[in-house]
Amino acid sequence: MPFVHAASRAALLAAAASFAVSTTAAQAGPKFQVLYSFSGKKDGRNPHGPLMLDKQGNLYGTTVQGGKSGYGVVFRLAPDRKQSVLYSFTRGEDGGYAYGGLVQDKADNLFGVTLLGGPQDEGLVYKLASDGKQTVLHSFSGIPDGSTPESGLVLDKAGNLYGTTPFGGYGPGTIFKLKPDGTETILHNFADGYNDGAYPYGGVTIDKKGNLYGTTNDGGSGGQQQGPGIIYKLAANGKFSVLYHFGAGADGGYPAAAPAIDASGNLYGTTIAGGDFGEGVLYKLTPDGTYTVLHSFGGSGDGEYGIGRPVMDGDGSLYGVTKEGGGACGCGIVFKLAPDGSYSVLHSFAGKDGREPGDGLMIDKQGNLFGTTYEGGKSDAGTVFKIGK
Repeated sequence: MPFVHAASRAALLAAAASFAVSTTAAQAGPKFQVLYSFSGKKDGRNPHGPLMLDKQGNLYGTTVQGGKSGYGVVFRLAPDRKQSVLYSFTRGEDGGYAYGGLVQDKADNLFGVTLLGGPQDEGLVYKLASDGKQTVLHSFSGIPDGSTPESGLVLDKAGNLYGTTPFGGYGPGTIFKLKPDGTETILHNFADGYNDGAYPYGGVTIDKKGNLYGTTNDGGSGGQQQGPGIIYKLAANGKFSVLYHFGAGADGGYPAAAPAIDASGNLYGTTIAGGDFGEGVLYKLTPDGTYTVLHSFGGSGDGEYGIGRPVMDGDGSLYGVTKEGGGACGCGIVFKLAPDGSYSVLHSFAGKDGREPGDGLMIDKQGNLFGTTYEGGKSDAGTVFKIGK
């Protein structure tokens, strides 16, 4: 099973078994700012999931570690850069190690997942009300409902939540649905075959018709578990289909996030391997099944190991991050792909301003980009950053 994050599942499971700065961009262009640098203490450590922005301009996110008990927090960052911890996990019944980002409903409730915690210590889905009260909507048990969710959720108009678990179920992972009352339904159990895939780390994307799209990090190669992954669709009627089998050659391989979708139904995503230089690709998949590599990451100059789903602005430009590469530090980059196919690095991280960008970006209506880094910053505990128009 290929690696998704250096300090990800293996390190945290081992640990569980035992108990603003530089703003220099890589090149002239949009202004880069560190909005917050985590101390690694009560304010949290190692943010990973994408951020969420409310109508008042507050940013919300989660950290994998830190907080009062060391098992992560839900935080809010106000427009004046004041950080507040909304909830601190204990890794008991309330969960621990919050990897995925957050979604918010019309009543301002936040929803997310934790990697571990709950009665079986297999992770859970939680709700955090605007008054700070946390409610566990579902605790995973491994079999048959899945285990250790790592990516955030999506929310439909009826208030139903959808997500994936990379392990558990009756095979290597599940796609699940949670009703507002917490009733869980397994929509798909991955079976590790050619027409399936294995280890859906990246969550799902939902379109206007209620169809779900995602990727698996393995499988999908002649029935072999160690295949380089797939892109899949789970239709609103429950039909599962494989849209693309990665070959781990020039086309890329081992995607670690669900794709983004545009108004025409085109899917866009990244891989952590393959491409012309073996460092991953940025891809496009049209509704008729035409697959195109938009960019092959080349390593030190333009980044390596594409992670997170891309975001798109009103002009059709794509933005995303790579986990490593870029500059002398090799600490990761933020990139832009213009509609004409030209590729540019908006920022190369240097350590003090962050290292290892988190799982994707968020873009506001003005085209400003927001994201996190897993490490780096003043205390090497991660940062929240903004790249302005």
